[in-house]
Amino acid sequence: MQQDQHWKAYVGNVSGTFTLDDADDYTIYSWPSDSTVSGEVIVGRSGSMDFSAVSCADAASIAAEETFNNMTAGQPDSISNTFNSTAHTATTVSATVLSSCNATSLYVNDVSQGQSALADFQVFLMEDNANNLGYVAILNDNTAGYNTANYDFQIIVAESDVKTVATTYYFYVELG
Repeated sequence: MQQDQHWKAYVGNVSGTFTLDDADDYTIYSWPSDSTVSGEVIVGRSGSMDFSAVSCADAASIAAEETFNNMTAGQPDSISNTFNSTAHTATTVSATVLSSCNATSLYVNDVSQGQSALADFQVFLMEDNANNLGYVAILNDNTAGYNTANYDFQIIVAESDVKTVATTYYFYVELG
């Protein structure tokens, strides 16, 4: 088996507090978050994604992401061939319900789950109105992951195999 140079994986847990802040980020009150997390983690190369107008990533945005990462659609490990299903749980990002986007399901306990809207650790592709692509991991509260450790999310993002500097990705969390 050989390590794939076109992909990076991240796993993690989400915790925190809800706050009531003013425009200058001063907090007047805070509440602990519910012990059960729901929502999504969105990862993208843009540091200023516009979540007011999102949609499923289209073929042009996926092709542009492949080009940026030195991939072609015909490669077995391309974005197109990795996110080759449209089976995922319908998910609300900001105020937009996204369903039937290009998606994949990640492994649990070192085993493929197959592509299913019922799978844990679903990841799908979205874009904002400026065609910035986002990888969306649907949160799974404290669920056994790829190595049997418990996580709230697992996500994979594309990486160039020829660039000398790692790609910077920005992580966004939306709690539901």
